[in-house]
Amino acid sequence: MCQAEGPTDVAEKTELEVSEDQIDLVERASDPFRVIRVVLYVTFGIAGLAGCAIAVSQMGKDPGQAMSNLAVNGAVLAGGVGIFIFDKSVTSKLREKAAAELKNPYLKGDAVLKDQEDD
Repeated sequence: MCQAEGPTDVAEKTELEVSEDQIDLVERASDPFRVIRVVLYVTFGIAGLAGCAIAVSQMGKDPGQAMSNLAVNGAVLAGGVGIFIFDKSVTSKLREKAAAELKNPYLKGDAVLKDQEDD
């Protein structure tokens, strides 16, 4: 005859400690294209910063053209930084979600914990 898990078994499973490595593993698995996005943000940041520096250095030759170039490159730089900050807030929410899923025994988060305990 099968016995159902009692409330004490569920409470014991939720008290298992979840390490940062386990949360990182689940977070990376749920967000496989994070590295590509970060490379794009860095590329936009470098391009915008270099464009701003070039526009400032050309200020003496043609101020009107240099100001328009500075505005465009400043917008690229601000856009890259803004999207990076937005992405950080979204990924922090994903990290909290991964931690909650690992602690929930009904979502089988304890399977990752049991694998680590066997080592």
